Amino acid sequence: MAGNACSKYNMRSDGARVIARKLIKHGVKIIFEFPGGSICPILDELSRHKNIRTVVTRHEQAAIHAADAYARVTGLPGVCMATSGPGASNLVTGIANAYMDSVPLIVITGQVAVWDLKKSRPVRQRGFQELDIVSVVGSITKAAFRVRSLTDLAGVLDKAFFIACEGRPGPVLVDVPINVQYTMAGYKETDLALREKKPACSGSALNEIAERFLRSRRPLVLSGGGVVLSSAEDELLKILKANSLAVVQTLMGINGVPSDYELNLGLIGYAGSRAGELAVKSADFILGLGLRFDNRAFPAAKKEFAGNAYIVHVDCDRAELNHRVAADKAVLSDVRLFLRDFNSALKGRRLRIDEDWLEQVREWKSEVHNAALARSPELTPRFILGGLSSLLAAQNRCAVITTDVGQHQLWTAQYFRFDRDRILVTSGGLGTMGFGLPAAIGAKFGRPKAEAINITSDGSFQMNIQELATIKDNRLPVKIILLNNKCLGLVRQIQEFAFCARYESTRMNSGVDFVKIASGYGIKAFSCKKSGDVLPLLKKLIASKESMLVDFRINEFENVYPVRVKGKTVYAKRPA
Repeated sequence: MAGNACSKYNMRSDGARVIARKLIKHGVKIIFEFPGGSICPILDELSRHKNIRTVVTRHEQAAIHAADAYARVTGLPGVCMATSGPGASNLVTGIANAYMDSVPLIVITGQVAVWDLKKSRPVRQRGFQELDIVSVVGSITKAAFRVRSLTDLAGVLDKAFFIACEGRPGPVLVDVPINVQYTMAGYKETDLALREKKPACSGSALNEIAERFLRSRRPLVLSGGGVVLSSAEDELLKILKANSLAVVQTLMGINGVPSDYELNLGLIGYAGSRAGELAVKSADFILGLGLRFDNRAFPAAKKEFAGNAYIVHVDCDRAELNHRVAADKAVLSDVRLFLRDFNSALKGRRLRIDEDWLEQVREWKSEVHNAALARSPELTPRFILGGLSSLLAAQNRCAVITTDVGQHQLWTAQYFRFDRDRILVTSGGLGTMGFGLPAAIGAKFGRPKAEAINITSDGSFQMNIQELATIKDNRLPVKIILLNNKCLGLVRQIQEFAFCARYESTRMNSGVDFVKIASGYGIKAFSCKKSGDVLPLLKKLIASKESMLVDFRINEFENVYPVRVKGKTVYAKRPA
């Protein structure tokens, strides 16, 4: 009976078919989603296409974080999908995260039928699970569309893919009412031909910048996320090596230059290196590439961080130029195109760097942060993460390292050595707890041959802990390094320094057994309480062909250094 009843309604919907065909046309291989009634026609249609895989997460926020990481590691737009109402609203944090970090996403949401929309009526809702998600996400997307008829659907999807990827990438939402998905109209599909023209620097401006650069004696490069987004890593490294240039990196730009480049001074900003801070203050020429001079890394006033340096700021987003820091030369350009043309403008000429300054830079580079803490016999993040980094490099393992936000993110940026084969995927601008675990899922789907390792904390891990089920069901060998200090570490550290150690609301999780929780999901898990067990467990984790978690019980009062407190950088164990 059930089969007969089903066959009575077993028809294909033109709206859902258009969506599936457009996804295929734009090269989509995988969609991260959580099902619901208002996307059932799309799901049914996708089930007929074996070249598109749907991955069901256990929460919509996890679906969009996974799509985010997939986009970052593949360079392709990530795609996620959710139902109307609460399904759509659960995507909001992930949409904001992708918007802040310039990640191309296509976000498809179901919606109630067009005739059930409240429109301009002064009521809270008409349809069940109705939510005006287009209005909700207006300020955190590059574009948001609601498709009201089948004739508009194909063109909107073409536009969505184009907008998400052109210029500074970002998320685009397409809200599709269920009646549009169901529409049967003998529809003939059409394609929109859209072409991007990347901005480039003019010849006269390039020559002016090149001449100023060649006159400098203490030049420094600030490498931001735009270097990675524009695939400018090779062009940048070529210029750095040819001119013996020192470089510092923002958190989002940490994949742009290998950590082992001899004049890479590491992270700049909130937990940045002393070497980077001193180099910025003493430089006479600063080339800022694909960054926004955010308040976590740079004071607003140029004189406070760069002295008398001549600043060139290159970015593809006009709004970021002269936004926080007034540059001497603001350049609207794709970073890769700029570096290519800048190298040509130099015409093989080499600048004459102040050798004393260059020697000073090398001396700063050689300094070890917090040497006393590094020699501590306790189980420390430096020892754990440094050991992980060394083991992966020694075994020549490709790896995607994911983190959330907090102390573990900053320790990872400080102590793990990144290069082309071992990259970081993290939540930069928004700083999202719960990003790391689903990001590792997306990264593993995007780069199946690379290790996917989530470095997380007990606070962040619990934000999306249910995704252990997604890992198990999909047999993903995702590895989890849990730096467990039984507190919200970075907030606790702020309370220690700025609020007389009044630890309100931050000390928690003392009774949580993460090994048992992971085991309950069918994932191998171990606890580490002694420094002597660190390397054996890390080797076991790397060698495992299955997912695995190691719960490292670190000191609750382990702090991030250097760190900024009330606008001042603290290098010592406690602020003066």
